[in-house]
Amino acid sequence: MQSLMILGRTKTRDRILLYLAVVSACVLVGFPVYWMFVTSVQDQARLLTPPPAFLAVPPRVEGYSAVVKEFPIWTWMRNSLIVALGSTAFSVLFSILSGYSLSRFKYAGNSFFGLLILVTQMLPATLIIIPLYIMFSGLKLLDTFQGLIIANCTFSLPLCTWTLKGYFDSLPKELEEAAVMDGCSTLGVLFKVMLPLAIPAVVAVAVISFFAAWDEYMFASTFISDPAKWVGTMGLAAFKGEMYTPWDRVMAAAFIFTVPAILFFVVLQRYIVSGLTVGAVKG
Repeated sequence: MQSLMILGRTKTRDRILLYLAVVSACVLVGFPVYWMFVTSVQDQARLLTPPPAFLAVPPRVEGYSAVVKEFPIWTWMRNSLIVALGSTAFSVLFSILSGYSLSRFKYAGNSFFGLLILVTQMLPATLIIIPLYIMFSGLKLLDTFQGLIIANCTFSLPLCTWTLKGYFDSLPKELEEAAVMDGCSTLGVLFKVMLPLAIPAVVAVAVISFFAAWDEYMFASTFISDPAKWVGTMGLAAFKGEMYTPWDRVMAAAFIFTVPAILFFVVLQRYIVSGLTVGAVKG
């Protein structure tokens, strides 16, 4: 009886520690978003006066109204959405094909090709930005959404490919063999049998691609010069001035761009966790 009581107290203590760890992690992750919102609804003069205020009393919405009225924020958001969705579509499609190929087909150069894809993740973006600029200039892709989508895919596609390869590795091959015996083609096996089972991983790589393109700045600032084609990250950078930066407006615009991403993540987080977990363990 005493041992059972000790075991029960140990489990209770472990559960409390786990809850405390989860709450602490949530506070650490959520505080930047909270601070962004508090800053966006504070008076500019109060922002520059120490100590910092963790509550905005009374809250002000002048920053939000100024952002909406004085800046083309909805155009920036539309452009970001076009680029992010385009990058996501291409990355998901090609990573499905390449990930399945690496997982199921054994051919000359298979291992080398997989290693080459992995090595590309080690290259900094600054190393390839000049060659990309030269190629895009020759192909008339500068100042276009198509060029920016291709540039974003160069970094999201390798990670998406390896995530899907790991997930396909975890799926039983007997399902494919049964589909082939029923007369299914190779693409039919992939899209009719394996892909429905890999939906969690597909959602995970879609979110990875979307967020990578949504947050990207360096490629956008290099390949896009037309203000009408600015994406959100370029628009946020435009708020900074040489002598004065309206931090309430900066944070208001940043919060507006953050809310859709947070909602998107919350809706799909169940698939993201399962997809990344299997892909990481089985890869």
